[in-house]
Amino acid sequence: MFFFLKPKYSFGALLISLEIQRKLLTALNVFPAFLDILHLFGDKCDEMNEDYAVYQQEITWERDKYMNATKTPEAFEICYNFRYIDQAVKGQGESFTWRRKKMGFYSKYVPATKTSTWISVLAPRECVPRLKDVFTSDPMHPRERRHDLDIHILFMQIATRSWLPYINALDDDLRKMDKRAFLWRPKPGNLILKAHKDSELELVDTQRVQKFKIELLTMIHALEVNQANIASLRRGIESFRRKTNVYITDDQYKQYDEDLEDLHILLSQHKVRVSNLLQRAESLFALIITIIPYNYARHENTLMLQLSEKAAVYAKSMKVITVVCMLYLPPSVVASIFGMGFSDPTWSTSVTWIVFTAITIGLAMLSILVWLWWEKKCAKE
Repeated sequence: MFFFLKPKYSFGALLISLEIQRKLLTALNVFPAFLDILHLFGDKCDEMNEDYAVYQQEITWERDKYMNATKTPEAFEICYNFRYIDQAVKGQGESFTWRRKKMGFYSKYVPATKTSTWISVLAPRECVPRLKDVFTSDPMHPRERRHDLDIHILFMQIATRSWLPYINALDDDLRKMDKRAFLWRPKPGNLILKAHKDSELELVDTQRVQKFKIELLTMIHALEVNQANIASLRRGIESFRRKTNVYITDDQYKQYDEDLEDLHILLSQHKVRVSNLLQRAESLFALIITIIPYNYARHENTLMLQLSEKAAVYAKSMKVITVVCMLYLPPSVVASIFGMGFSDPTWSTSVTWIVFTAITIGLAMLSILVWLWWEKKCAKE
């Protein structure tokens, strides 16, 4: 008997009322430890305080008429959480978006009736069709579910395989950032810059690489959560086998322990790749934060050079204006003096012009000599 619970989003509230949830857990006689799993899917504002491993198991023993526990197991219960990657189409295009999600899993096996009860919370979409393959018997391709652990391993395999495409996508993103950083050149006229316009580094690149590093660290933690739960499941099966041979036989234990070991090795391989990506991202971040200040300093020096060139042009213009004003100032001064009745009324017009011209030329020569003397003095200083 399978029950699938699904929240609206990965760390949102479950789409089931509290009353129905209590009735379901009571009717199925689910042990209280499963509430630790449901807590991870409670209504939260973010993913804080939910990235930890939860694994619980319990054997319920039958009781005699005096309510004393016997050595006959009544039920075996297991629950845990597991992290995986969900790939969805972004909008109506062909681009994909990746989301880190978690699933909660509960199973209960009753040896007397040989029945199992399963509760899955936010399982990967691929799990439902794969379950049909497990339970469907095809005459041409017969399948027989050997044990309840087949389903546990099936769900873990699907969740573990979901990491590989995401790691490959992150590897491609890091290669693009590497290319952007290593194609950077300080000369604006460089041919590489003209061929690769995206090679100019900006401050936002440091933020992008830092966000990339945080994502890799989160992935490493999620993979460690999965490894911890696989290790806990292996120890739990060993505990069931030691206490009773009803749940699993020795041959089955060896087989499933090997399957879980393979999953653990695969997660270790994923973790090694993510750790390698993290080291590369840290090296890239160190390179970018070295280049960016140089790039900004170079840009600032270019602006200062342009400002100084403009100031030099402005100074030359002001010099020309000063020389023109200096040439026109003596005639204006002399004309103002003559306008105040300075000249003798008995002078003829020609004499007045001669006196005016002589005084004007003298003042102009005196002004030029004073200016040249000042320029020479400033040049010496």
